[in-house]
Amino acid sequence: MGAATSVQDAAVCCGALQGLRKQANSMLPAPTYLQRGAKCTLGHRTANTNSGLIRLYEVDEDTLGKGSFGVVRKTVSKKTGTACVMKTIAKHGMDQDVLAFLANEIAIQEMCDHPNIARIYESFEDPAEIHIAMECCDGGDAFDYLQAQGGCLSEPDAKIMIHELLQAIFYLHSVQHVAHRDVKPENLLLKYRGAPMRDQVVKLIDFGFAQSFEPGESSLSEVCGTPIYMAPETVRDFYCEKCDVWSCGVALFEFLSGDVPFSCTSPQKLLKMAAVRPINLSGSEWDGVSSLAKALLRRMLAKEPGNRLSAGEALQHEWFREPAAPRVGEAGHPCGSGRIAQNLRDFSSLGDFQKAALRLAAYRLDDDHVQEHRSAFRALDANGDGRLTLEELKDGCPELGLSAGEAEGLFRELDVDGSGAIEYTEFLGAAVCKGALPRHACWEAFRVCDRDGSGTIQACEVEEVVERLCSKERSSSKESFTSTSAGSVSSGGSTYGNGSTDGSGADAQELDFTRFMALLRAP
Repeated sequence: MGAATSVQDAAVCCGALQGLRKQANSMLPAPTYLQRGAKCTLGHRTANTNSGLIRLYEVDEDTLGKGSFGVVRKTVSKKTGTACVMKTIAKHGMDQDVLAFLANEIAIQEMCDHPNIARIYESFEDPAEIHIAMECCDGGDAFDYLQAQGGCLSEPDAKIMIHELLQAIFYLHSVQHVAHRDVKPENLLLKYRGAPMRDQVVKLIDFGFAQSFEPGESSLSEVCGTPIYMAPETVRDFYCEKCDVWSCGVALFEFLSGDVPFSCTSPQKLLKMAAVRPINLSGSEWDGVSSLAKALLRRMLAKEPGNRLSAGEALQHEWFREPAAPRVGEAGHPCGSGRIAQNLRDFSSLGDFQKAALRLAAYRLDDDHVQEHRSAFRALDANGDGRLTLEELKDGCPELGLSAGEAEGLFRELDVDGSGAIEYTEFLGAAVCKGALPRHACWEAFRVCDRDGSGTIQACEVEEVVERLCSKERSSSKESFTSTSAGSVSSGGSTYGNGSTDGSGADAQELDFTRFMALLRAP
């Protein structure tokens, strides 16, 4: 099955790939995205074996969902008891084009580090199947939530839903330079079952049609997606990432009215209608919708991409600046607690291995554990692109309880990978209280560091972790492997803590899990 090249192909492709587009593994062909030199991921991969899956996870026999090529099951870690979702895909009969779709999806989703994009934790492969462990979201998808609310949402709830979606899209467009190309309510998961929208976290999934693009150019060409949500320009020769903004606009239209702007059984006629017919925002279903919401819809659903808002521009629209009820973790000022400021200061004095390991542990923290920290990150992230610049950190110093003079030094220490910005998980790794790190997060970080699965972390593995997750300046510096700060590990003397022993007088030539967890939790 090749990439879709017509509207008919798009409809077929959309249905055929519905159960596919969430996994890949080491045997799959490397997609274009990986060849762009993207940074290393924070997850764990095990290739050519299913022994790791059997050893590490208890897989529920009952399925949560089933697609054309695989099933989704609830899974529990045998070591920690924490839950995740395991997607299992049968490899039998897959041709290289389908494998390439899977490889592209997994590569892009693994590279994403954003609170509104579902995380992939690790993958396993056996001769017959591919298994992908993913973040667990118990609240179902946005379409089901919409139906449970009677077919449409209140305007405040629609605002929360679309704001979180636009934040994920803006991050994809501005940071990763990736267009999703299949944005729809079915591809939005809610974190919590039964929780009101103000307490939810929305997660974007399904990156099977996602593709990298050249900023400022109309470099996308494949006709793909779900026709009801596809932008009219996607049937032209070339188009740009603003196709996602159109799809977000259709979703917002549906959230507010309970219907989609254009409907037709023929995909060809549907896209022609989208290209020429005006958006109808009249009728009883729109009587209670604010003029600001309608104004935003018109800008998001502009026929010509040049007249359409970008995701970043949509986030700055006046509709989102209207007062809203405080959300979970936002009681008072989200940055008001001095705890986060002190945690950032403490983090800045750690060795590079500790910083890298804390980032790995933060990657496995559940949203419940980081409510306050997520709110602080969002408050600092002034433009909403999902990462913090030096200027944003400086501007947020008063709210964090930091002095302006501290910002530049803290920024250098928090930007562990040297990207020029503080990524979401970099911030979490620095902001969370180390002493309160849950055991399961420490364990998952330990498994990633223990590259050979021996049960201990050797000095050479410390070097590898620092090289993978820290900037070149850090990883090439001798100080990365000497005991210049509490918790560092030396490749020469293999020291950690504050000296050359583990505190018991014995030589600390390696780290077992107990020592590793003590290292992460050390004050």
